[in-house]
Amino acid sequence: MKIIHTLIVLLLATVLAACTGLGAPAPQTLNERIAVTVTAVTAARQSAATLVRAGKLSAQDAENIQQQADNVVAGARVAQTLSGVDPAAADAKLQQTRAVLLALQAYLTAKETSK
Repeated sequence: MKIIHTLIVLLLATVLAACTGLGAPAPQTLNERIAVTVTAVTAARQSAATLVRAGKLSAQDAENIQQQADNVVAGARVAQTLSGVDPAAADAKLQQTRAVLLALQAYLTAKETSK
């Protein structure tokens, strides 16, 4: 299971590097960054489910991760709403939201690599 997950991560990293090499731009606008954030939440949810099946994450912990993922999506929606009214506040909200997502991803990575 760990090998499959590692291969998927490596594949995604390779695809992203290839896209950048081909001139595909990194997300620049607020809307693009919001979309990337929401997409990353889906990946975190899937990782949590995989870790539960592998016995590396309890059901209660997975439920907490799902709640945090919901919070990230809600934060991204707030940033989207603010984007037309106060772009600076929208950007600050998205940065805060992404920080939560990064912490969630780091936790999942630590759980995956634990014995």
